[in-house]
Amino acid sequence: MFREYWNRLRLNLRAARLAVLGVWMNNADVADSYDALADTYDERWAVHLRATTNRLHEHLPATLAAGKLIIELGCGSGNSTLVLREKYPESPIVAVDISPGMIDRAKAKLTDAQFQIGDMLAFLKAQERGGVSPPVGTSLIFSAWAIGYSQPSAIITEAARILLPGGSLALVVNRFDTMPVVFETFRQAMRRYPDALNKALLPRFPKGASVLTTALKRSGFRINFLDEGAVPIAPPPKNRLDWLLGTGILAGFDAVLPLRSPGQVRDFFAEVLDKITTGWEHRYVMLVGVKDEHSHSQC
Repeated sequence: MFREYWNRLRLNLRAARLAVLGVWMNNADVADSYDALADTYDERWAVHLRATTNRLHEHLPATLAAGKLIIELGCGSGNSTLVLREKYPESPIVAVDISPGMIDRAKAKLTDAQFQIGDMLAFLKAQERGGVSPPVGTSLIFSAWAIGYSQPSAIITEAARILLPGGSLALVVNRFDTMPVVFETFRQAMRRYPDALNKALLPRFPKGASVLTTALKRSGFRINFLDEGAVPIAPPPKNRLDWLLGTGILAGFDAVLPLRSPGQVRDFFAEVLDKITTGWEHRYVMLVGVKDEHSHSQC
């Protein structure tokens, strides 16, 4: 018991020191993780989420005004970009992702879109009101499984600024408590090996739908569709850590603890995961908000 309390104290002190020094898990860590797993993402992870993501697509507007822009935030390997192109063949698409490796995968699937490497929030902040330059008007901003790596409330604020009145913001995002077995094991590993903590972290994934709906209403959106649920995940019977490192679930977190390097932390993490049969579910919030026709917010 004493050792447990001692390790927790050491962990808190180390996390505080890293925070004061400015050593945080950051966008570059997330990008590096996704670069490393770009070749395995579709097979190991996207396949589990396809049905859920497709439900979001089903709740998008049936049509968009001719020539108006679609912005996709965190396009990943381009699966949703391809669906958006098929649904809206006349609309220009700008798709943004922080990972060059994932952008390469997306480009291999679709040439009829403009792909940009960069931070999604910085991209939105750089846009003129109404769309990219030259302004053509943005009628849809779409994001699947991405805004939790950024600042969800700020993303919503910027979307309200950029979208044309009547335009839609559609997103599905991991909840803070997603994949509980994985992140409880992560916390156990931090407490057991406090000296292995390489970076402080402050996850921004929403705790639930109310956080997002409050931000949407404050920014002048009405909610057209809302769903909060979980996707059951069937992990492989063994070597689950290696599998997870190819999915994106631990993107960025593998810079906080040395999960890719041989050693005690990796061995502990892998051993615990291979023994647990419950808690393998991906929890999410999905919604479509429509900007008020009379809104001219400069949020």
